[in-house]
Amino acid sequence: MATAETALLIEKLLTTDTSATVLITEADNKYLPFIESLTVALANGEPGRVTAIEPDIAQKVEETRQALKRQDRIMWALRFYKKALVYELLWICRNDPDFIAQKLGHPPAPQQPQLERQLQKMSDVDITPFQDNDPNDPEDIAPPYTGYATIDAINEWLGGYIEAAQEFTQGRFQDAGGVAAKVDAAFEEKFKRPPGTAEAEPFVFNGVSYTRREGKWWNRQFRENMILNLIFNRQSFGEIVSLFRREKVNLEKRFRRTLEVTPNPWKDEDDAGDLHDTEGPAKTIIKFPNGWRWIDLMRPKSLIRCNKSFKSEGGSKTEHCGNMFNNKPGQTVFELIEPMGSDRYRNHAFFVLEPDGMLGEMKGHGNYPPSPKHYKYIVDLLLKEKRIKGLRGTAQGAYGAQEAIAEAGDFKLKMLPKDTLDMLFTARPELLKNSSQVQLPDRSEMIAAMKARIEQRKREREAAQRQAQAAPAAPAAPAAQPAVAPPAEQPPEQV
Repeated sequence: MATAETALLIEKLLTTDTSATVLITEADNKYLPFIESLTVALANGEPGRVTAIEPDIAQKVEETRQALKRQDRIMWALRFYKKALVYELLWICRNDPDFIAQKLGHPPAPQQPQLERQLQKMSDVDITPFQDNDPNDPEDIAPPYTGYATIDAINEWLGGYIEAAQEFTQGRFQDAGGVAAKVDAAFEEKFKRPPGTAEAEPFVFNGVSYTRREGKWWNRQFRENMILNLIFNRQSFGEIVSLFRREKVNLEKRFRRTLEVTPNPWKDEDDAGDLHDTEGPAKTIIKFPNGWRWIDLMRPKSLIRCNKSFKSEGGSKTEHCGNMFNNKPGQTVFELIEPMGSDRYRNHAFFVLEPDGMLGEMKGHGNYPPSPKHYKYIVDLLLKEKRIKGLRGTAQGAYGAQEAIAEAGDFKLKMLPKDTLDMLFTARPELLKNSSQVQLPDRSEMIAAMKARIEQRKREREAAQRQAQAAPAAPAAPAAQPAVAPPAEQPPEQV
């Protein structure tokens, strides 16, 4: 905006009866001309500025900038705001011209061609009342929005969804690593000094914000999701609200009941494990082709995996106790986790390995037994993890009055199909022999059947031998006569 226009805007606002705060910033200057280009044709032939009639324009633009945070979103929202202002100005010109005369010193002209042209340009912008109603929305979604597509509603609703998306998908700080030297060079070029051990303000390099802490550059970026990635163009307010509401539910399911498990930057130190969560290191035991893992938490309990009673201290991620009540030295926890993207994992099984090598508590999500579709992962753990010596189940007395409920939630070998049990018995018979929670399967029928097959094959061989002995001998073939060589040819006699 030119300096003269800025001064005129401030003068108009200050001479208007309003208590609105005037926000003249660099960001405002970028978007304000789009709104303040609206003018009312006055009877004296001069244009009347819209800012004299609506003194809150600068504040509304600033609120929009702060709520929507990105240029395509801001300009999309300001088109709704601009069209609403055009309708308002036309209505005032036709129905209350004295208000225009009071604010601008002259009544409006009978015709307003500039405002009419603006309406034609924004014919695709729908500011009429609507109710967002999607029959495919989940039951637990928030109530639909009902009302006008006003700038305040846009900022409140869409700004809220954007903020929630950032909260759900915000990445952790990571060492800038090899980029650090380039960030140092860019910092020195801009500020003519090397960066300190810590810097009060983040430094933006190549579109990424870096924070200086402990003598290192750290970057924190937002992970991808539809709310943050959607490009605003010509969508209606209702379309975007419906999309954002559904995506927010998906994000809640994806992140609120999941754990962040990231690669461990200290994995080479003291056998710390290849993974890390907010409580400490963890180690991958088995990784499957689909990304699922069995991990060793390398600790006997986990508060962040604890049930509802611990929500105030970190949230419920697994809906069970996280072995908080029965932990002891020497225990460790095996956890089956499913990748949900962006270093987020969902818990599906929580097995406690006792110091003597027996599996104690063996729970699925929510203290229920693991789902049958997860048995294949459990069998792999039992086959490959040699620290497991057997299955005992939940320790007696660990849960007091809820003992029966706790034990009922344990995985048990008898839940496996018979052929899988046979395979386990063959590969690791000690698992079944050392498992107090399951009786060894009755194999008498199998053994009897195997003996019967062996006897049958023996009888078949003996019968074949007797049949061969009882058959008459075939007559001997005549002996072959030796071949007689023809007499040698005699030479002719000499006469």
